[in-house]
Amino acid sequence: MKTVRLLFLELIALLIFLVLLLGMLEWKYASYRTQADILMDEFQRKKSDSKILWLGNSHTIPLIAELDSIKAQPSSASFAYGGMDLFWSAVLLEKYMDQIPELQTVCVGIDEELLGYNQTYFKLEYINRSLFRYTDTLDENSATSRLLANSNFFRTNRDIAYLFNRRNQPSDLKPMLHGFFSPGDKVQLCRERAKENTITRFSSRLIPKNIQLLAEIIHAAKKTGKEIILFTPPKSTLYQSFRDKDAIHASTKALQELVQKEKVNYLNGIESFYPDSLFKDPDHLNLIGASVFLDSLNRFVQEKTGKPLFAR
Repeated sequence: MKTVRLLFLELIALLIFLVLLLGMLEWKYASYRTQADILMDEFQRKKSDSKILWLGNSHTIPLIAELDSIKAQPSSASFAYGGMDLFWSAVLLEKYMDQIPELQTVCVGIDEELLGYNQTYFKLEYINRSLFRYTDTLDENSATSRLLANSNFFRTNRDIAYLFNRRNQPSDLKPMLHGFFSPGDKVQLCRERAKENTITRFSSRLIPKNIQLLAEIIHAAKKTGKEIILFTPPKSTLYQSFRDKDAIHASTKALQELVQKEKVNYLNGIESFYPDSLFKDPDHLNLIGASVFLDSLNRFVQEKTGKPLFAR
């Protein structure tokens, strides 16, 4: 009898300890700023006078950084985010488009790799949790997912280093974009990155759903009278040579069919040659490369719509 009672008391003590521990973690991480927090702060700051909205993943971020650096007009807001998938781009557009009163054009960065990608499918739930606060939406909408998404600690991807104040709080979303493609082992770097983007984190089963999400984005913009521009940012030639051919063929075919069906303007930066000097790494432009591609995009938009996207 005493053994049972002692076990019961130990369980109660353990439960109290866990509750106190979780409470301490939530308090400690209450002021933690994730990349999603910074993204939404930037959006709120820019939305009132922006005429362009950018959607996309990390490949679109160099374009935003370059536009900000030259103070291009008209001003623009952005939901471009590292690891962003089309599910979240569609959710954010639907929820916040009406909060941009001057919006005229929606620009969507769409990689072939992106059509085979989804955060939840590839177990990157922490990004979903970070964005949940601003959308009340989850791709996997279970009770457990909602519970974790409401936790300050789990929104940070369990960044334990922060407990010991060893982590600097991020100030913006922009990576170091002034550098050049490393002169080191480019072959190995490109091979590994291409494998990650077109094999490890790519599934052809996701293409139909992502095409549907992209169509929803197009329809949402057109329904409200907004111009919509799709574009694929350039990637280094060496990186492209290592991409899985079957994956890219399936994505390219599906994207081309959608573009033709929806009669939407689409610029494919992959079709033009960009030297390594315009890249920070195998698949991200540096600021110089971003400037070059933006000029191409600007000319493309003027040709298709009769007016440039922006002015320097």
